[in-house]
Amino acid sequence: MANLKVKVTPQNNLLITNYRVFQGSSIRIADIFDVNTAGAIDGSMLIFNGVENKWLADVDIDSPNVTIDGGEF
Repeated sequence: MANLKVKVTPQNNLLITNYRVFQGSSIRIADIFDVNTAGAIDGSMLIFNGVENKWLADVDIDSPNVTIDGGEF
């Protein structure tokens, strides 16, 4: 259960000014509105999908736009 304070902006949007989860509550990453963990298995990572505009759980990086820089050792 959450305690919310909300204002309506001049553009008729809701602005949440206070959000608190009561102690003892647990939130899972799948509870976030733009995260889809369906099909997640051991070793999955969250990868942003620009077409769906969501974070998706996957074990493969199959985008040609990805560059992984391991840094310097």
